[in-house]
This record gives sequence, structure tokens and C-alpha cells, in this order.
Amino acid sequence: MLLFNENKVYLTEDVPDYVAEFFKEVMPDFVLIIYEMFNPVCPHCGAKLHRHEIKEWKMNKKTTVYKQRYKCTNKSCSKTVTTELPDIVDKHCNYTKDIKKIGNELEDLEHISCEKKAELIEKRYGVKIPRQTVQYHESINSEQYLSKKRGKNNTNY
Repeated sequence: MLLFNENKVYLTEDVPDYVAEFFKEVMPDFVLIIYEMFNPVCPHCGAKLHRHEIKEWKMNKKTTVYKQRYKCTNKSCSKTVTTELPDIVDKHCNYTKDIKKIGNELEDLEHISCEKKAELIEKRYGVKIPRQTVQYHESINSEQYLSKKRGKNNTNY
């Protein structure tokens, strides 16, 4: 879901990253793209959350978007919570899941160095990613990638 409000575009946490990138390209620079929770409820006490502030986030270390921060309405709790984007990015990571899996996909096509993969990612997606990061993402995602690939290839006729 998305909502336009003056100089802000609000996207719920389930909206894919390419939608935010699209709006960043077509909207004027003063328009803020803000990800917000679909149902803002405090994970600590279950009370409603209200908008508190926005926090800048560089998606793939290049596209500036914002995450809505909330404050719990329960006076005894009063925790702050930032919108997480579990479908788009892993916690504490700057690179989206789509960018992280490209190294494995390139390896599936041809065995090339991580340095070359990083160059290809930068040329194709405009994301400057260190070769060590490509290698790290490959190593942590390789088993998951291979099991998904095996599952697709094991069809019964």
C-alpha cells in the first residue's frame, strides 16, 4: 500500500524495494520516501504505536529512503520501534536481499571472481559493493540457494 501526503510518499513494509527506487527516480529531490508499518503495534507490550520521527536509511548504500520510527503509547513501556523491512533486507544489513543473491546467480552461470561479480553488479544495478561483501553473501546464502535450485529441478513427470 502507498499513500501520498504533500512532500512524502508512504510505503508499507511489504512494498518491494524497486517501488521505492522508482519513486526516487521520478519524484523531485524534496519528496521523501518513507517506509512505515502496516499495523503499528508495540512488540514489547502490544499497545498502539504512534509516529515519532523518521530515520534515514541508504538502501544498497545508494538510495536514500526513510524508515518511520514509532513510540509506544503505553506510558509504562514508552519504547521506540523502527520499521523493519524483513521482506526486503536482513536485519542490520545495508544491501537488499535481491542484491545479495546476485553473486550466487552469477556463479551459477559462470565461475568468475568476486571482484568481477562486484563490477557486474555495479554496472547493471548501480550498486557499488566490495568484492569481500559479495563473497560473504555467497558463502552465507549458497546452501539456501542450492537447496531452492535442487527443489526446482526435482519435478516428477
